[in-house]
Parts: sequence; structure tokens; C-alpha cells
Amino acid sequence: AVDGDSIYNGAYDNASGVALLLEIAEAFAGLEEGTPRGTLFIATAAEEAGLLGARHYVRRPLFPLSRTAAVINVDGASLWGPTADIVAPGADRSTLGEPLRARAAEMGLEIVPDPDPGQGFFFRSDQFPFALAGVPAVHIRHGTAFRSPPQGWSAEALARWQDDHYHKPSDQYDPALDFSGAVQQGRLIFGVGWDVATADRAPDWLPDSPYRAARDRSP
Repeated sequence: AVDGDSIYNGAYDNASGVALLLEIAEAFAGLEEGTPRGTLFIATAAEEAGLLGARHYVRRPLFPLSRTAAVINVDGASLWGPTADIVAPGADRSTLGEPLRARAAEMGLEIVPDPDPGQGFFFRSDQFPFALAGVPAVHIRHGTAFRSPPQGWSAEALARWQDDHYHKPSDQYDPALDFSGAVQQGRLIFGVGWDVATADRAPDWLPDSPYRAARDRSP
């Protein structure tokens, strides 16, 4: 508890991700012209309980999964300023990585390997049930190479913050948070989403991907 408050507000995980989702949705809604492919924004619940919301949607999709071009997942926005890198589990598994790499390069961002692969973020976040069902998916996470970090801030400080506050009541809003990193992350996700929504061809799994078979079986 924090000063007697035992409520898990989840400012970082995942109010920040939902806020970013809504901002990106508003940006798409404000486009003067629509895109050839529609864009669906969904916030699935109970990830920590076993990806229950995402699994439920996959079983009862609003639109056929065979017609779903791709899934871009955001789970936690950067609240500590912009970075020089980005982490994107799943980007190396499908051609969805191509527009992601191009957009990242435009923004001067390097896509780096997951700094903590033992956490298995690709397999424990909401994009995974979609991947199992054959939909190309990527989890676009913020990086850790902060460009202008607050005094004393670093990748190591972020790791300590997560140890102290992740999935704890102390994950609360703090006026000292720097949302410019979330803006950077949102612009990247919007750009990749735009590319998918306007491309002639939908993304596909790479030939050696274990999820390709499910896509090939889609009616």
C-alpha cells in the first residue's frame, strides 16, 4: 500500500498504453480521407490473468481473422522522455518489420533486441493469441537509450523503477513524468499503422515462422 492506499491504479501498466491507443485512434479519425483498409482499435482486458481478453476476441472476432492484416500492440508508453532506440518483439517474424524499420529509420530510431528476453514479452502480451491464430503481430515497446533523461535517469534506473513499482500500488501518476517519449512512440505506431492500412499487400509471416501455417489455413 502507498500511504494506506492499496488500489492498483496502473498509471504505466497500462493506463499509459490505453491513453496512447486513444490518441492514435483520434489521429486516424481526424484524417481527411479514409484508408483502403479499416483500422480497429481494441483494448483487451485481463492480460495478467492469461491474455483472457485477447483470447476471447480471437475466438469471437468482430471481423474475420483471415481478413485482419496485422496486429500492433502497445503495452505501456514511454513516460521518461524520448529514446534513441525502440524494442519491437515480433518485428523479425513477419514482413510487418519492413514498415516498422523504415519508419524507425525516418525518426532516427534503432530497433534493438529485447534487453530482457527472459521475460518473453512476445509470448505474454496481447498480440500473442493473434499470432497463434495466424495474424502477423508486433509489440512496439519503448526503448531504454534515453536521449535527454531526467537527472540520474538511465536504463538501469528504469529497471529499478520497474522492480519497485511494476504491478504494485505505487504505479501512480507523477507530475514529473515526461510524456515526450510517449509522443515519439505514438508517432511511430501511427506511421506503421498507416503503412499497413494503405499498402497494396498485407503483411505476411516469414517462411520460417511457426505461425505461418495458421495463416495459410485461414479460409
